[in-house]
Amino acid sequence: RVVLTRQTDTSVAMADRIAAALEAGAEVLISIHANSIGNSTDPEATKGTSTYYRHQCFRPLSQAIYRSLLETGLAPFGNVGGFNFALNSITDIPNVLVELAFMSNPEDETRLLDDEFRKDLAQRIVDGLEEWLDECEETN
Repeated sequence: RVVLTRQTDTSVAMADRIAAALEAGAEVLISIHANSIGNSTDPEATKGTSTYYRHQCFRPLSQAIYRSLLETGLAPFGNVGGFNFALNSITDIPNVLVELAFMSNPEDETRLLDDEFRKDLAQRIVDGLEEWLDECEETN
């Protein structure tokens, strides 16, 4: 079951998002974003997908989703650890930040605008999550 922490394009405080996840009894927290760069970087050169985790114990989840997202043909931007993002700060729930692609890159943006591609991205996140869950079962 998926629980959205916001239903519209409005600002929701990070503390409220964390509270919503905890209140819903979330077993995994995946924060999904479209990346963008500032004016000091070349938007055509900066592209691809990435995942971020803060705590080392959540690295395998982050890596599984990253590997799956790369199967879409998006450029690799990286799997980054020690990332200081409020939703990655909690330790009660395995969590990962997913940056699907760069909406500031013309090629990535075109792909993000495609409904079928977004469905594929969502499925890749599910596939990565399932891979991680399978790995967890194997080690227990």
